[in-house]
Amino acid sequence: MTARAAVRLGAYDLAVGNLFGSNAFNLAALFIVDVAYRQGPLLSVVSSTHVLTALWSILLMNVGLMGIIYRAEKRFMLIEPDGFLMVLGYGLGMWLLFRIGG
Repeated sequence: MTARAAVRLGAYDLAVGNLFGSNAFNLAALFIVDVAYRQGPLLSVVSSTHVLTALWSILLMNVGLMGIIYRAEKRFMLIEPDGFLMVLGYGLGMWLLFRIGG
């Protein structure tokens, strides 16, 4: 809801920051739960779709952070290369989830 409201106000940086912050908080919570789980590694007992989702979100978050650090001068069809990679990566991740989740 916050990201949607920020986009409506034209505060795109706030919307992206909200998405990254939410994702970072969820990954930190996953780490804390993994440390607290005493029957072994947490990701060894979850479904492979959840492992793929967690790893894919880390990968896409890193692509986004690299896009923030490295400001591209060139755009391709009104989109920066990191944005294109994130959209492509998201689509590929959805396809992979569809293939292994079946």
